[in-house]
Amino acid sequence: MTFETELVALRPGLMRTALKLVRTKWGAEDLVQEAMVRALACRHQFRAGTNLRAWVATIMYNEFFNQCRKQRHRKHHSLDDIAETEGPGEASVDAQMREVRDALAAMPAFLRLSVLQAAAGHTYEDMALMAGCALGTAKSRVHRGRTALREILEMAI
Repeated sequence: MTFETELVALRPGLMRTALKLVRTKWGAEDLVQEAMVRALACRHQFRAGTNLRAWVATIMYNEFFNQCRKQRHRKHHSLDDIAETEGPGEASVDAQMREVRDALAAMPAFLRLSVLQAAAGHTYEDMALMAGCALGTAKSRVHRGRTALREILEMAI
């Protein structure tokens, strides 16, 4: 099987993960497309025999974090952002999502990544492979990350 064929086969799983991260279908499609383009551009860096899914997922998470950093520094909102916040009850959901985003941003990067990977449905084994650490370390990071997120959110109340 060729690299391109394997990459295309990963798309449905990447879409599920991306949807959990960005919460909109169009945003998830953009994120997956960007990850796949970057994976194709950097395929010479991929080592045959390793986990392609974990490698591409890492690329996608890095792209997601880059987008979050860029958004944090944006001064103006786009029309899409305004359209998403219109409607009854949307303001409170938007405020809660902003609190969670801020809480995640306040966490150390390795804990934030572990929490997001767990929320995206990755197994501990996949997380350990992506992080290049032991299985117990991956489990510990998820636990510590969830605890830190909970504490930060409780302090905000």
